[in-house]
Amino acid sequence: MTLVGLIAEGGQGLATANNARFLGYLRGTSQADEIKTSRDKWTKRWLADAEIKSVLLGLLARNGGDANRPIKNVAAREACVEPLKEKFSIAKLGFTKSDLCRVVLPDLVAKPDDFKFAWQSRKAELLKLWRTDVVLKDFWEGDLGLNFDKGKLEKLRKQADISDKEFYELCQELRTWVKEKRKPWKALGLRSGESYDETADGPRIATIYNGLYGRAQFVPFSKGDPEGNRWLAGRLVIEGTATVSADGGWRHFLDG
Repeated sequence: MTLVGLIAEGGQGLATANNARFLGYLRGTSQADEIKTSRDKWTKRWLADAEIKSVLLGLLARNGGDANRPIKNVAAREACVEPLKEKFSIAKLGFTKSDLCRVVLPDLVAKPDDFKFAWQSRKAELLKLWRTDVVLKDFWEGDLGLNFDKGKLEKLRKQADISDKEFYELCQELRTWVKEKRKPWKALGLRSGESYDETADGPRIATIYNGLYGRAQFVPFSKGDPEGNRWLAGRLVIEGTATVSADGGWRHFLDG
């Protein structure tokens, strides 16, 4: 930093801390076809190692696979990879840090409706919390400093559903009230950095901080390399309702 500004502008791109867990190639791409070849090679290597074989067969059985045909059930085999990496080094398993082993089915790639569903689920979850948390009782009873009149406040507290615009207004009012009254921030149930303050931005924010809720849990990701290198046509998986990356690096992707 200098007195006149930044000497150089830069930033971190996608950072998962574990590419093999969160990234895959879309079925039908040349990279996905290459994974099929690697999958056979890796599996033969694991079965030839008595220590790895014992663990692999147990994991296959647990995930619905067939120990006699370990490659037949692709989903079961893929479910074994991360547990194997927790028990054995990537060198012993024959991986490099950049190796991917997931092939993503088109049906598992999230569409706009999946992001909207994540938003509506998060909105309902937060509304329920805000309306029932004992710390926020004084807020609903019209404590000083509110910008809502009694009628609107009652609507926001009891109506089964409220518009997105009303939700954004409520979120900002609650944030201000908690700060001014020095109430515990955790009463709001918001994750660090999670804020709803702009109409139509809910699906993006809800997905960034809480993940996708439905079956489709992959989102498109392209590195943008003009030479078409490694991550072109890749896919990033968002698992469960938690942020996929501890360092939050993938948020930069969604911001774009």
